[in-house]
Amino acid sequence: MRKFILLLIAQLLVSTAFASWKSETNSHREVYEFVLNQVSKEGIATKDALIVYDIDNTLLKMKQNFGSDQWFNWQSNCLKIQCPELIAKDFQDLIDLQYEIFTMAKMDPTEGYAPQAVRSLQEKGFSVIALTSRGPESRNATERELRRNNYDFSKSLFGESIAASFTPTGQKRIASYQNGVFMTSGMHKGQMLKYLLGRFQKHYKFIVFIDDHKKHTDRVFNMFLNTESSIYTFRYGLEDNKVQNFNLSDKAQSIKLGRALLSLREQLQ
Repeated sequence: MRKFILLLIAQLLVSTAFASWKSETNSHREVYEFVLNQVSKEGIATKDALIVYDIDNTLLKMKQNFGSDQWFNWQSNCLKIQCPELIAKDFQDLIDLQYEIFTMAKMDPTEGYAPQAVRSLQEKGFSVIALTSRGPESRNATERELRRNNYDFSKSLFGESIAASFTPTGQKRIASYQNGVFMTSGMHKGQMLKYLLGRFQKHYKFIVFIDDHKKHTDRVFNMFLNTESSIYTFRYGLEDNKVQNFNLSDKAQSIKLGRALLSLREQLQ
């Protein structure tokens, strides 16, 4: 009898546990098919599921390295060690410089199928938003390139657009949430997603997060692990070779363009 009771308890714990795991992929189609299969398997209604996409090197990629996500990370590391190739005065200045590049640069989808994957999830009734490390000052350029590449998160946001930029509780940097695009100025993405859900008093039984950076997928995963939500993260790696090639290169073209941008800045001031 005692063994039977213990078995029943174990089965109950398994049946009520919230699923969670981390994965890697190079395919937006794979993520899309996973979402459809998993919500069916778990018996989750689309209204109870949230899909969150990063933008840079996940949905969109720069046509060149200068101003790209890999360029930003290189310059961010340069800030820490003050390397001679550094062109920013501080982290906020680096964000401002990238914003200036974004206003001029065009981007492409990481995959031809990516916009269709997002659109299909929206049409099926899922909440779908973008969560980016970009700052609010880049909103116009960001939304321009999203629209140009057939992404529209205003169709599937949760809550409502917040008119003005704001400082999340306990943070020092500003963020903004409009048209389903949450811009977080390099802050902890797990904390930011939890903050936004709390601000609108939203709860989802099923959350999927897709990002090209492992640190971001890990942070979101850990933030929602052991909560009343199933959490699944995908580390998206289609752009990995391009990023690695840039990291191993002499970055001569990016250094040249960076100096030219600083020179133009000085001439216009």
